[in-house]
Amino acid sequence: MTSAHATTGPRVQGIDVARGLATLAMIQTHAYDAWVRDDARSTLAFRVTRVIATLALPTFLFLAGVSLALRVEQACARAESAATLRAALIRRGLGLVLLAYAYSALGAVFDHGTNLPTLLRADVLHAIGLSVATLAFLGLPRSGDVSPAVLRQLRGRAVVIGLLSWLACPPLSQLGHDLHGPMRFLAAPFVEVPIVTRMPLIPLLGWAAAGAALPLMAASRAAWVGIATAALGGITFYAAVHVAGLPSARTSYAIVPNATELVGRALCMLALGLALVGRIGERAERTLVSLGRHSLLVYALHLPFCYGLMARPFQHTLSMSDATLALVLLTLGCIAVSVLADGYAASRRSQARTTQLGS
Repeated sequence: MTSAHATTGPRVQGIDVARGLATLAMIQTHAYDAWVRDDARSTLAFRVTRVIATLALPTFLFLAGVSLALRVEQACARAESAATLRAALIRRGLGLVLLAYAYSALGAVFDHGTNLPTLLRADVLHAIGLSVATLAFLGLPRSGDVSPAVLRQLRGRAVVIGLLSWLACPPLSQLGHDLHGPMRFLAAPFVEVPIVTRMPLIPLLGWAAAGAALPLMAASRAAWVGIATAALGGITFYAAVHVAGLPSARTSYAIVPNATELVGRALCMLALGLALVGRIGERAERTLVSLGRHSLLVYALHLPFCYGLMARPFQHTLSMSDATLALVLLTLGCIAVSVLADGYAASRRSQARTTQLGS
C-alpha cells in the first residue's frame, strides 16, 4: 500500500524493495490463513507463516511515514510552499480512505455481503490514508516555505502523535466497544468497533508516526536499531501479559510494548530492503520494486482469491503443500500484473514527453 512517493535514488529504491517484501508477506498471510485446512494449522510450517504474517501491516504503516518524511525533505530542497504540500498530502490520505470505502463496497457487492458492517468496514487502507492525512495536518505548518525547521517539526510532532495514539488506544477502544447505532460506523475508522473495524487509526497511527519520526538510516544501523527495538518491546510485552497479567488486546496497555515490538520488525524489513539494493540482481530487484510501487493494486487483486467468492470452493480445505503451490501461482499472477502496470505507466510517461516535445 503506497503513500506519497518522494525522491528517487538508492534510498527510495530500498523503500520500494522493502514495500515489495511486505507485499509478498501480505499475500502469504492471507493465502495460508484462507486456504489451509484446520488439521494443518498446528504444524510448524503453518506457525512459521504466522510469524511472517506479523511483518506486513506494521511495515506498510511505517513505510508510509518514512515516505511522508522523505516527501517533506524533497520539498525542503525545492523550497516548496508548506501550505501546498500540506494540502496535497492531506488530499492523498483522504483519497486513500475514499478508495478504501469504494473497494469495500465493490467487494461486498461481488461477495453478496451488502450489509452495513461489510460496506462500511474499516481496514488497513483506511488506517494508512488517515495516518498520512493526520501526520500532514498536525505535523506541517499552514504557511511559509518548507525548510529544515519544518522537517524537524514534523519529526518532533510525530513522536508525540505516535505516543499519544498508543496511550489513548485502551480507553478509546473500550469506548468503541460501547458504541451503538450509526455512531459505530462513524467511529470505526478511528477506534476499534466490534464487527465493523479491522484496522483502526488508533493505535496504527503510531507505526506511521514512528516512520516519520526516525531519520532514514543506513541498512546496518537500521537493522541493529530494529532488532534492539523488537527485543525490548517483545520482552516488555511478555512481562505485561504473562507476569502482570494484562490482556493481549487493544483495550489493554499491553498494546504499547506490542506496538513497539512491531516497529522494530518494520525497521528490520526496511533495513533488509535497503541492504538488498544492488545485491540481488537487476531482475529480482525490479520485481520487488514493481510489487512495492503497486502494492495497492496487488492488495485489491489478491484478496478475492483468498476470501472472496472465487476462493470459497477451497477455503480451509488445502494441505500446506497444496496451499504453497497455489500461493506460488497467485504470487506470480500478482507480479505479472504489477510488471504490466509498470510498463503501462512508463508508456504513458513516454507519450507525455513526446507530446511535450512536439508542442
